[in-house]
Parts: sequence; structure tokens; C-alpha cells
Amino acid sequence: MYCGKMKLMKNAYIIIPALDPEEKLIPYIKELISAGFGDILIVDDGSSPDHKYVFDDIKQMNECTVITHSRNLGKGRALKNAFDHFLKLPTVSEFEGVICVDCDGQHSVADVCKIYDELCTGREELILGSRDFSLGNTPKKSMAGNKTVRLLFKLLCRLSLNDTQTGLRGIPTSILPEFKNLSGDRYEYEMNMLILSANKHIPVIEIPIETIYINDNKGSHYRPFADSVRIAALIFKALFRR
Repeated sequence: MYCGKMKLMKNAYIIIPALDPEEKLIPYIKELISAGFGDILIVDDGSSPDHKYVFDDIKQMNECTVITHSRNLGKGRALKNAFDHFLKLPTVSEFEGVICVDCDGQHSVADVCKIYDELCTGREELILGSRDFSLGNTPKKSMAGNKTVRLLFKLLCRLSLNDTQTGLRGIPTSILPEFKNLSGDRYEYEMNMLILSANKHIPVIEIPIETIYINDNKGSHYRPFADSVRIAALIFKALFRR
């Protein structure tokens, strides 16, 4: 396996939840394959018929598996179903863990390789690809939501993170069962992963990555106000459980 010019000796399982992905997902996956990632699972989370051709093309790639939800169940449910699929693989012991990647092109393949490098250290930690929101290219709606949630999380969970809402995450196989059965079917599930890590003292490490927003983040299904409120409520609940 190769990532850039470096030969990699360990396996990582790529997971991409996708709802109505654009055609650019196809060359992106081909780039991941060229970088050496040979096991890629895409979850079609109830996409409309207009986007089925994207998944049809992906199914032709030997390195890819596609599982399909007949209706939209949410990103959290898509991730949990993907984790369950991974953990049931007869070859699961051959993998260092999984790397979760968004389908909208916000995570460069070079940054996926950074997460891979940390995953291969063998440490039992949750790995986050952390964006730098001080660069001035973050859409206002995304900036406000990230800032609010980040502050609440720091105050209530006593864990300071630069990017609590990143979708680029690496999870070692050894600790993945800790996250598989968490509650939350939508974006709040990713926050529940952080809350569990804080409560169970699972180390969380942030790896700096590019801050990429395409067309002012219009392709994202994240709802800045509604989903931020939902996530804030989860953080408050976590406070009272401590």
C-alpha cells in the first residue's frame, strides 16, 4: 500500500457515508485507491435516484463495497452500520482500524494519509482531522456553529478541541466497539463519540488538516442552527451524567 511516495505496510478501512453525492466522488475514490487504500466502504444513505449512477460507477471498482439504505437514516446511523459491517469482516484483525471520510471533497487524500500515519502508531486513541478556522475561508454559518459547540464542549466536558465537528476521523479496531453502539442517528452521533471519549478518558488527538469549503459549503447536509442546538443539548446532558 502506498500513500504518496511512501510504502505503507498496514491496512486501514475507509468509510464514506454519502447522501446524494456529486459526480466528483468517483475521481476522489480513484485517488484514494491510487494512494494505496484498497478497502473502501461507501454507505448510500437513501440517495435520490438522480445520484444512483455515482454508486453504480463505484460498484465497478474492485476495492469498493457499497451498502444501501432504502431511505435516509442519517449520518450517525450510516457510520454505525458501516462499523458493524467492518467488525464482522472475517479479515477484521488485519486492519489497524477505520478512517471516516466525508463524501463532499472537504478532505484531501493527503490529509487522509496523515490520519492513516497516526492510526498506524498502534495507540488506542480517537484521531481527529482538525481544521484551522482562523484562516478566514470558513463560511459564516459554519464558523458560528463550530465556535459555539467547541466552547460548550470545552466548558462542560473539560476537553479542549479545535474542531469538534470534523468528519475526518481515525478509530483503531481495538476501541471501535466502544463507539458502535452509541446513541444518535444524525450529526449528534459524532459529538457522542467525543463525549464518550471524555467520559472514559480515551485520548483524543488532533491532526492539522486543510480547511476546504467548496461553493461556500453548499453541498453539506449539516444544518448549522438545528444541528448545533441538537449537539448543544447532548453536551448539557453529558454534564449531568458526570
